[in-house]
Amino acid sequence: MCLNEGEVNGIKSLVDAGSKITGSAVGAGIGFLLGGPIGAAMGGGSAYMLQRGIIEVGTDIAERLLSEREKIRIGGVTIYAVDKILKKLAAGEMLRDDGFFESLSTGHPACAEIPIIERPPANEVFEGILLAVQREHEENKLPFVGNLLANIFFDSIIDKAQANLLIKFAQRFSFRQMCILSLYADQDKIIEMKRRCINNPQEYSIAKRESLLSEAVELGLLFRGRDLSFDSMPGIPVSSLYDLWHSENVQVAGVGRDLYRLMELERIDDGELVAIVSLIFNANFENYDIAH
Repeated sequence: MCLNEGEVNGIKSLVDAGSKITGSAVGAGIGFLLGGPIGAAMGGGSAYMLQRGIIEVGTDIAERLLSEREKIRIGGVTIYAVDKILKKLAAGEMLRDDGFFESLSTGHPACAEIPIIERPPANEVFEGILLAVQREHEENKLPFVGNLLANIFFDSIIDKAQANLLIKFAQRFSFRQMCILSLYADQDKIIEMKRRCINNPQEYSIAKRESLLSEAVELGLLFRGRDLSFDSMPGIPVSSLYDLWHSENVQVAGVGRDLYRLMELERIDDGELVAIVSLIFNANFENYDIAH
């Protein structure tokens, strides 16, 4: 693929900036971002269209007025996403083939009087991700947002509307709320961590525990109690530390489950998760049934 001078300079500026976060994670992604050849066995035509879209959107974003830190975040999430894409292709996974990387050939009636030729859904989703991370101060979210983007490109179940919704949720979540999802989507993991905390209880201030509870409640309310709920009852969000401790009654479904899977939240470091469970169970709290 031949890139013009503006594309080369734009992509290089993103890669140079993003590598300040990703470090050695850049790898083969540099060649992909600079238009290097992709083997037919690694995605064929879809891979070429994806590569073209990433370069076009990345160049467009790079030419906008960005602070240095904003460019670092945007470049970083691009590198993380491309690295994940290339690893999945190398492992034999196939990009979705439902037209997600293609422009519509006919006008789409956005409204009755004004037709519009839509750009490829993949380009729109990619730009949405970049804009979402532009002002993301919690930069430890970036690898997981990169996973979200990359995995959407391989999952034909997620259409453009669903992808845009997932991006909005990912943007609104705090990193600790991502940790909460990671915990409660994997019952085996949280049970093991509860046992560890029972054997080594810690004391925390009421303010710290209430802060955690507020984030959990906000997460449940954000899902309207449907995708993070207590006692398997849709519409009833978690409301207490007691609810959170009784993890067998906390359900993650729907959008929450999609985010867990596509962002690969199971990869969050165990140390981050143990810290949350330790806050839920602490030496000052009574009436917890520790049999579970």
